[in-house]
Amino acid sequence: MEAEARWWRTVEADATAMLREGRYGPRVVVGAVAVLSVDAWRVRAALESAARGGRPGEVFNALR
Repeated sequence: MEAEARWWRTVEADATAMLREGRYGPRVVVGAVAVLSVDAWRVRAALESAARGGRPGEVFNALR
């Protein structure tokens, strides 16, 4: 899970940089979709952790 979390952190950093460019265009759209994808992945990971009986903050510590 740690390797996957690292990959998603990289995606999130790149996507955030795209959003901060401040220009209209396809890069901003791709950045927004990527940020939303990372958020969806975090929710999915949290739900999986909860389903397996994980502690409340456990998944969020692993994803940072």
